[in-house]
Amino acid sequence: MLLEKLKAGEVSAEGLRIVLEAGIREPMIMRANQALYAQLHPIKESIFWRQVDGGHDALCWRGGLMQGLIDLWQPLFHDRS
Repeated sequence: MLLEKLKAGEVSAEGLRIVLEAGIREPMIMRANQALYAQLHPIKESIFWRQVDGGHDALCWRGGLMQGLIDLWQPLFHDRS
């Protein structure tokens, strides 16, 4: 599982941009995403996390999918000062 490999240092998310979104009405998916986000948080400039008031259904996914793609396509800006 990805979470175990991240914890063990077997894989790294360095250089990746990741969007995580979960609905509060899907507790298993929510907990899994929260655990993954906590593990990825040190590279927070490229991790996008959203908690939504919904479940695992198309009405929730539609807006989240569009926003996730927008987030991923935004250029990365790093403060070089």
